[in-house]
Amino acid sequence: MEINRDLNPLHVNEEYAKTTIFGTRIASGLATSLLRRFSELLSWEP
Repeated sequence: MEINRDLNPLHVNEEYAKTTIFGTRIASGLATSLLRRFSELLSWEP
């Protein structure tokens, strides 16, 4: 992942990720944290 330079093969290598229990690449912790925070901000109500 370019944002945090996370080069874990589980995040960046599809062929490797296919061999894991997930079966595909997964998002990094930073990406999921940012997604959660943005979703909280976008659902803000005055």
